[in-house]
Amino acid sequence: MLALLLDGCGSGSPPAGDAVACILQQDGATLCTEFVGLKSGDMRQAAGASCRESGGHTTARCPTQDLAGYCETANDVSQPWIYSRVTRRATYRGNRVDVDGARRTCAAAQDSHWIPVE
Repeated sequence: MLALLLDGCGSGSPPAGDAVACILQQDGATLCTEFVGLKSGDMRQAAGASCRESGGHTTARCPTQDLAGYCETANDVSQPWIYSRVTRRATYRGNRVDVDGARRTCAAAQDSHWIPVE
């Protein structure tokens, strides 16, 4: 899943700051993952490269139009391949996605919880 995370727009560099998001289009659906509490500038660059390799682009935050909620996961930052303290995977209405199913899947995942967006 980390390969579906981040990409650099324009210059190829992820936006500066504590968080970065990777946006992908797949089969007409928007996929977006935010990385919050980045461990370092090197992790920002690695996340951006991974996103680009997956065909995505980076921005500061996931788009909010039609956003149903996020599955937020606390990460074990001691692992070298982990980019950030928190990962948020966005779920969008109208993406042929079962929002209730996404919420249940998130609730069942270790160290994860659902954040609804109204």
